[in-house]
Amino acid sequence: MSFSRLLRDNRNYRRVWLGEVASWLGDWFSAIALYTLVQRLTGSPFALGLVFLTKMVPFAIASPLAGLLVDRYNRRGLMIAADLLRALLVLGYLLVDDASDLYLVYLVTTLQVLLTAIFIPARSASIPNITSPQELLTANALSAATWSTLLAVGAALGGFATQWLGIDAVFVLDSITYAISAYFIFRAVIPQETEKGSGPGLGAVLSDTVDGWRHMRAHPEIGRIAFAKATWALGGGALVYM
Repeated sequence: MSFSRLLRDNRNYRRVWLGEVASWLGDWFSAIALYTLVQRLTGSPFALGLVFLTKMVPFAIASPLAGLLVDRYNRRGLMIAADLLRALLVLGYLLVDDASDLYLVYLVTTLQVLLTAIFIPARSASIPNITSPQELLTANALSAATWSTLLAVGAALGGFATQWLGIDAVFVLDSITYAISAYFIFRAVIPQETEKGSGPGLGAVLSDTVDGWRHMRAHPEIGRIAFAKATWALGGGALVYM
């Protein structure tokens, strides 16, 4: 199945995909503005490195727990909530006027990343819910291609916008992209069967997480896929910072 046919015939996937486009565009669009802001206020590579740290570490910590939330709660609702909260959060960057306000950059970035850690698995897990077996491979391929394309296009547009419109305008536009994403996902119908899990509380969450690791150990093909990206990130993360 072609990309165009999938988008034409599957209305729910089309709406989720449009939300994905808006969300990723906003993420990469504002990245250049954020790095420019920190560099302009501090001139410090260390301060800039902390931005990368706050973009990566909270995501790594939160992602396993976010996966459990996505299985237990309504994915559509989680995505909409994450988008709307991120739309408000990124406006916090507008309050940063001096190096003494830099803590706001790290705080807002951390909270934004935690919400993104919920949005991404919710979106990925929703794709099988809204596609047929014949559409699933094309849908996953299109989502992967969308991420890569918007990484290049969004960052380039963000650079131009930062130069021409200014840093504050870019953050406002970023907020708008999240609101647009929430609108498209709101219009999608995403059927889902939720899991009850092991029960409430931190102990149950840890128990389910351990079960996930055991599942990967029992199914090495899943473990290899999970660790392939993690292994690449060890070098990739250093390369991005350099």
